[in-house]
Amino acid sequence: MRKRMTAYWWDKDKNAVAISYKDNRLILTVDDAQALLRQLEMLLPERPSRDEPEEPGFYRTRTGAFLRKNKNGAWSALFINGDLIPRYWNDQDDYAKWRTVLECLYPRAFPLTPTTAPYPLKG
Repeated sequence: MRKRMTAYWWDKDKNAVAISYKDNRLILTVDDAQALLRQLEMLLPERPSRDEPEEPGFYRTRTGAFLRKNKNGAWSALFINGDLIPRYWNDQDDYAKWRTVLECLYPRAFPLTPTTAPYPLKG
């Protein structure tokens, strides 16, 4: 049977925290715990930017999808031949605002990279 890891305040003034896991206990002051968290954050890879690109144009995700931002700020997903992928966003919309793009793409798809058109431009 597994025991859950529990964290709880060790004293009433919240100056220390006790962490218990499988009958082992670690007691840290809040300052030490915060310093440890800062050190752990430095070991983690930097989070890729999920900021919306300002310029209209074509973008490629890290997972290989082609996206296009039009001059009105709407995003669409494209097949490699340039055709619109219908109902791509939440299985219902052809075009989406940035918030929907963030909700629909996996975090590993970011950051977006500006690219040229994935197909020969027509006329």
